[in-house]
Amino acid sequence: EIGAVEFPGNILVKGDVLTGGSVTCRGNLTVEGNVNGGTVDAGIFLEVKGRVENDAIARSSGKMIVRKAMNASLTAREDLEIIDMAMDCMIVSGGSIKVKKTSGYIAGGEIVARNGLDTPFLGSPKTKQTSITLGGEGEIDHSDLATQAIRRIDNEMVRLNDQIRNLRVNPLDRYGKSNTWKLKSLEKRLFRLNQQRHEYEKRMQQDFGTGKGWTPRIL
Repeated sequence: EIGAVEFPGNILVKGDVLTGGSVTCRGNLTVEGNVNGGTVDAGIFLEVKGRVENDAIARSSGKMIVRKAMNASLTAREDLEIIDMAMDCMIVSGGSIKVKKTSGYIAGGEIVARNGLDTPFLGSPKTKQTSITLGGEGEIDHSDLATQAIRRIDNEMVRLNDQIRNLRVNPLDRYGKSNTWKLKSLEKRLFRLNQQRHEYEKRMQQDFGTGKGWTPRIL
């Protein structure tokens, strides 16, 4: 799905939520496909039966279940369950984070869980550093987390812009083949990151004007 969908009750998405797509509801939200670059936001419970990937954003003011997550942002006010794996994600839970599959894992990214983390495997030498924060009192400061996420996106965008400039200066690789496909891939990722950054800023402004003290809303 592409475009914005909002509903005061429950929503069932039988397909995918793609880049540029946004689905928000006050009740339970189930996505039977993937969230590929899009945004999903549930007031009570969120389940994604496919993958959350390509700079997608998934949020729930209650519990959340996803099958797989790669290069995505997951935020749940209560418990968050991952069926298979998560790689290079920002994952925040006001409850616990659990990976259900016995061969499942979390590798790379930033993990914040107030009530603990349960995963068969954690980290990998093949991914970026895995940062973990456990415990804490009171409300999770989502304003600070959103600011950190925006900072992380900005750093990634700077890196991508440098790579894009280099490819434009050197359109051929060391074997004399065109770098056009790589350039288009980087430009597409840069576009998705810019959308994700805008989504963080928009949500902060919607909740609390300046974004200070932002927390997930109970809808």
